[in-house]
Amino acid sequence: MAIDIAVHAVTSLSRGAEMEARVVDLTRAGIDDDTIAALLVKEGFRSARCTPLSASAVKVIRLRHRVLRAPWLSCPRTVPGCWTVAQLARELAVSPHWIHRRIRNGTIAVARHPDTGRWLFPETDATLIQLRKLKTGQVHRLDFDSLTDKQGHQHA
Repeated sequence: MAIDIAVHAVTSLSRGAEMEARVVDLTRAGIDDDTIAALLVKEGFRSARCTPLSASAVKVIRLRHRVLRAPWLSCPRTVPGCWTVAQLARELAVSPHWIHRRIRNGTIAVARHPDTGRWLFPETDATLIQLRKLKTGQVHRLDFDSLTDKQGHQHA
């Protein structure tokens, strides 16, 4: 006779690592969370709390391993050769809101990446210098649109 004992986390289950690996493999094979949960229950896996494995538990495991169901729908956090608003805010010691407000009011002209919709700036020292000048009031308007193409790449 076997008795299931509730544990705090999937990692504490005797087959927890195996189940996590299975979730990752099945997700990468294009199977949705509901189907994965049903398959794993049939294979004898369970949740940490002794309940049937749910789609939301599969999602938690999947996201813990940074495996997205539809990665093409996700916005990459960085774009090679470009600064994002968040990156610039850290470099300039300002809030992202400070940059966004200036984009909205036209003080900063910058193109959005066509696929992600993110505001992207050329990743150059000149970009930082110009934005620092804007921050200190030495310049009143910046135009980065002419420096980047529609893919967010800097022109030579």
